Amino acid sequence: MATDMAQHNAILEQFSSVAGSFSFDDEQQVKVLMKILIKCADLSNELRPDEIAEVWLDCLLAEYFKQGDVEKERGLPVGPIMDRDTVRRGNSQIGFITVFMLPMFQQLTKVFPQASSMVDKLQQSLRFYKEMSKTEKLSSPSSKADSEKGKGSPKEEHHLEDTSSNQQQQTVDHTTNNGTTKL
Repeated sequence: MATDMAQHNAILEQFSSVAGSFSFDDEQQVKVLMKILIKCADLSNELRPDEIAEVWLDCLLAEYFKQGDVEKERGLPVGPIMDRDTVRRGNSQIGFITVFMLPMFQQLTKVFPQASSMVDKLQQSLRFYKEMSKTEKLSSPSSKADSEKGKGSPKEEHHLEDTSSNQQQQTVDHTTNNGTTKL
Protein backbone atom coordinates (compact mmCIF):
# COMPACT_ATOMS: atom_id res chain seq x y z
CA MET A 1 0.00 0.00 0.00
CA ALA A 2 1.45 3.35 -1.03
CA THR A 3 0.44 5.11 2.20
CA ASP A 4 2.27 2.62 4.43
CA MET A 5 5.19 4.56 5.93
CA ALA A 6 7.12 1.31 6.30
CA GLN A 7 7.21 1.28 2.47
CA HIS A 8 8.11 4.97 2.09
CA ASN A 9 11.83 4.55 1.38
CA ALA A 10 11.32 1.67 -1.04
CA ILE A 11 8.69 3.57 -3.03
CA LEU A 12 10.79 6.73 -3.07
CA GLU A 13 13.83 4.74 -4.24
CA GLN A 14 11.78 3.16 -7.04
CA PHE A 15 10.52 6.55 -8.14
CA SER A 16 13.92 8.22 -7.84
CA SER A 17 15.43 5.58 -10.13
CA VAL A 18 13.05 6.51 -12.97
CA ALA A 19 12.20 10.17 -12.29
CA GLY A 20 15.08 11.64 -14.32
CA SER A 21 14.16 9.70 -17.45
CA PHE A 22 10.47 9.16 -16.81
CA SER A 23 8.27 7.94 -19.66
CA PHE A 24 4.48 7.95 -19.55
CA ASP A 25 4.67 5.15 -22.13
CA ASP A 26 6.33 2.80 -19.63
CA GLU A 27 3.59 1.02 -17.66
CA GLN A 28 5.89 0.15 -14.73
CA GLN A 29 7.08 3.74 -14.40
CA VAL A 30 3.49 4.98 -14.45
CA LYS A 31 2.61 2.55 -11.65
CA VAL A 32 5.50 3.87 -9.56
CA LEU A 33 4.38 7.43 -10.34
CA MET A 34 0.87 6.60 -9.12
CA LYS A 35 2.33 5.29 -5.85
CA ILE A 36 4.40 8.43 -5.31
CA LEU A 37 1.43 10.66 -6.11
CA ILE A 38 -0.65 8.81 -3.50
CA LYS A 39 2.20 9.26 -1.01
CA CYS A 40 2.44 12.97 -1.86
CA ALA A 41 -1.29 13.40 -1.30
CA ASP A 42 -1.16 11.42 1.94
CA LEU A 43 1.70 13.46 3.38
CA SER A 44 0.73 16.85 1.97
CA ASN A 45 -0.56 18.55 5.12
CA GLU A 46 2.30 21.08 5.19
CA LEU A 47 1.26 22.24 1.73
CA ARG A 48 -2.12 23.43 2.92
CA PRO A 49 -2.66 27.02 4.04
CA ASP A 50 -0.91 27.47 7.39
CA GLU A 51 -4.07 27.95 9.43
CA ILE A 52 -5.44 24.63 8.14
CA ALA A 53 -2.16 22.70 8.32
CA GLU A 54 -1.69 23.74 11.95
CA VAL A 55 -5.09 22.43 13.02
CA TRP A 56 -4.41 19.08 11.39
CA LEU A 57 -0.91 18.92 12.88
CA ASP A 58 -2.43 19.51 16.31
CA CYS A 59 -4.91 16.69 15.72
CA LEU A 60 -2.14 14.35 14.62
CA LEU A 61 0.06 15.20 17.61
CA ALA A 62 -2.90 14.82 19.98
CA GLU A 63 -3.55 11.35 18.54
CA TYR A 64 0.14 10.39 18.83
CA PHE A 65 0.37 11.70 22.40
CA LYS A 66 -2.74 9.83 23.45
CA GLN A 67 -1.27 6.62 22.04
CA GLY A 68 2.00 7.36 23.87
CA ASP A 69 0.10 7.91 27.12
CA VAL A 70 -1.60 4.52 26.73
CA GLU A 71 1.73 2.86 25.94
CA LYS A 72 3.23 4.39 29.12
CA GLU A 73 0.25 3.28 31.23
CA ARG A 74 0.70 -0.28 29.95
CA GLY A 75 4.45 -0.29 30.51
CA LEU A 76 5.17 -0.57 26.79
CA PRO A 77 7.96 1.20 24.96
CA VAL A 78 6.72 4.57 23.72
CA GLY A 79 7.30 5.36 20.07
CA PRO A 80 9.70 8.26 19.51
CA ILE A 81 7.04 10.57 18.03
CA MET A 82 4.38 9.53 20.55
CA ASP A 83 5.92 10.84 23.78
CA ARG A 84 4.47 14.17 24.88
CA ASP A 85 7.33 14.46 27.39
CA THR A 86 10.02 14.57 24.72
CA VAL A 87 8.41 15.60 21.43
CA ARG A 88 8.52 19.21 20.39
CA ARG A 89 6.31 20.36 17.56
CA GLY A 90 9.05 22.23 15.69
CA ASN A 91 11.61 19.45 15.86
CA SER A 92 9.07 16.81 14.86
CA GLN A 93 8.15 18.81 11.76
CA ILE A 94 11.78 19.56 10.90
CA GLY A 95 12.45 15.84 10.84
CA PHE A 96 9.28 14.98 8.94
CA ILE A 97 9.78 17.63 6.27
CA THR A 98 13.51 16.95 5.90
CA VAL A 99 13.38 13.14 5.88
CA PHE A 100 10.09 12.41 4.15
CA MET A 101 8.54 15.36 2.38
CA LEU A 102 11.34 17.35 0.74
CA PRO A 103 13.10 14.38 -0.88
CA MET A 104 9.81 13.08 -2.25
CA PHE A 105 8.59 16.40 -3.65
CA GLN A 106 12.04 17.22 -5.03
CA GLN A 107 11.92 13.97 -7.00
CA LEU A 108 8.40 14.79 -8.14
CA THR A 109 9.68 18.01 -9.77
CA LYS A 110 11.75 15.88 -12.15
CA VAL A 111 8.53 14.63 -13.73
CA PHE A 112 6.34 17.66 -12.92
CA PRO A 113 8.47 20.83 -12.79
CA GLN A 114 5.37 22.76 -11.69
CA ALA A 115 5.67 21.00 -8.33
CA SER A 116 8.59 23.30 -7.51
CA SER A 117 6.10 25.65 -5.83
CA MET A 118 5.37 22.80 -3.40
CA VAL A 119 9.07 22.43 -2.66
CA ASP A 120 9.21 26.19 -2.01
CA LYS A 121 6.31 25.92 0.44
CA LEU A 122 8.00 23.03 2.24
CA GLN A 123 11.22 25.02 2.52
CA GLN A 124 9.24 27.95 3.94
CA SER A 125 7.65 25.63 6.51
CA LEU A 126 11.04 24.16 7.34
CA ARG A 127 12.45 27.65 8.03
CA PHE A 128 9.46 28.40 10.25
CA TYR A 129 9.89 25.23 12.31
CA LYS A 130 13.63 25.78 12.65
CA GLU A 131 12.92 29.20 14.15
CA MET A 132 10.20 27.74 16.37
CA SER A 133 12.51 25.03 17.65
CA LYS A 134 14.94 27.62 19.01
CA THR A 135 12.46 28.79 21.65
CA GLU A 136 9.88 26.03 21.83
CA LYS A 137 8.91 24.44 25.13
CA LEU A 138 7.31 21.06 25.59
CA SER A 139 3.50 21.00 25.51
CA SER A 140 3.25 24.70 24.69
CA PRO A 141 3.93 24.98 20.97
CA SER A 142 3.25 28.07 18.91
CA SER A 143 1.74 27.82 15.51
CA LYS A 144 2.84 29.19 12.18
CA ALA A 145 -0.33 31.23 12.20
CA ASP A 146 0.76 32.95 15.45
CA SER A 147 4.13 33.99 14.12
CA GLU A 148 2.80 35.20 10.80
CA LYS A 149 0.17 37.56 12.20
CA GLY A 150 0.54 40.89 10.54
CA LYS A 151 2.17 39.39 7.43
CA GLY A 152 -0.83 39.69 5.14
CA SER A 153 -4.17 38.40 6.29
CA PRO A 154 -4.59 37.85 10.03
CA LYS A 155 -4.66 34.23 11.10
CA GLU A 156 -6.29 32.69 14.15
CA GLU A 157 -4.20 31.71 17.14
CA HIS A 158 -4.14 27.97 17.66
CA HIS A 159 -2.38 25.84 20.29
CA LEU A 160 -2.09 22.11 20.83
CA GLU A 161 -4.26 21.16 23.76
CA ASP A 162 -3.08 18.88 26.55
CA THR A 163 -5.09 15.72 25.94
CA SER A 164 -4.47 14.49 29.48
CA SER A 165 -7.00 17.01 30.81
CA ASN A 166 -10.66 16.51 29.95
CA GLN A 167 -11.38 20.19 30.56
CA GLN A 168 -8.74 21.34 28.09
CA GLN A 169 -9.23 18.44 25.73
CA GLN A 170 -9.60 19.23 22.05
CA THR A 171 -12.36 17.03 20.66
CA VAL A 172 -11.60 15.31 17.41
CA ASP A 173 -13.84 12.74 15.78
CA HIS A 174 -12.04 9.68 14.51
CA THR A 175 -14.01 6.97 12.78
CA THR A 176 -12.83 3.49 13.64
CA ASN A 177 -14.15 0.03 12.91
CA ASN A 178 -16.05 0.26 16.19
CA GLY A 179 -17.65 3.64 15.53
CA THR A 180 -16.54 7.13 16.47
CA THR A 181 -14.14 7.88 19.28
CA LYS A 182 -13.26 11.21 20.80
CA LEU A 183 -9.70 12.29 21.50
